[in-house]
Amino acid sequence: MKTNKEIKNSQNRVFRKIGQANESYNLINENDKIMVAVSGGVDSFVLLETLASRLKHLPIKYTIHAIHVVIENLPIQTDTESITEKCEILGIPLHIEKTSISKEENKKTSTCFPCSWNRRKIVFKKAKELGFNKVALGHHLDDALETLMMNTVHHAEISAIPPKLLMVKGNIEIIRPLILLTEEEVKAYAEIKNITSAEEPCPFEEESKRKTFKEIIKKIGSMHKEAKINMFNSMTNIIPEYLPPKRGIQK
Repeated sequence: MKTNKEIKNSQNRVFRKIGQANESYNLINENDKIMVAVSGGVDSFVLLETLASRLKHLPIKYTIHAIHVVIENLPIQTDTESITEKCEILGIPLHIEKTSISKEENKKTSTCFPCSWNRRKIVFKKAKELGFNKVALGHHLDDALETLMMNTVHHAEISAIPPKLLMVKGNIEIIRPLILLTEEEVKAYAEIKNITSAEEPCPFEEESKRKTFKEIIKKIGSMHKEAKINMFNSMTNIIPEYLPPKRGIQK
């Protein structure tokens, strides 16, 4: 059981890193209208809770709504009542939208891509419809590192998920306020706040390549206490003269 000091330190660390991300990447500004994508997982609930909490203490004011997308023809269960209850407690309006994946989409690729794509499409559509200028996603530092390794291995490129990205013809920005927090820090905060998941494990998780890279990042993190932070910082510390020419190896 954590001591009061440990609990306070954990909470302060989370809010400090969210503040650092906001300052470094200019994520949230006065009068922003932010649509928070809530999957029902712990990460998205932590995002929602921290943004709502910061709103009460920051000198700037912004609007928060939450959105949860249900894919009706996939066997992925979420407790929408729990999501609704959490939003009501926080005083945040919730939009529950429904969609489905076509048979053609499922035939072309694994289930993960069309599921993610359709969810994002609905989120952006609703945000645009209601005049929101930002969509907040609950990705953390581990997610960025997993994406970095996946793109390096499978696509031969150095790219990940940026803290901020302009989308929808320049009208809506994706922001990731948890981007400087490790998965462990997010989980620790969730435990302190009694935040639990409202979604069942995805039945397609075993076919996801991301799970493999998650284990790799976890292993790397155990090798050195600063490993994850160093990997993240390396993406902005490129030394061209110590890298190969652009042409690389011909396939």
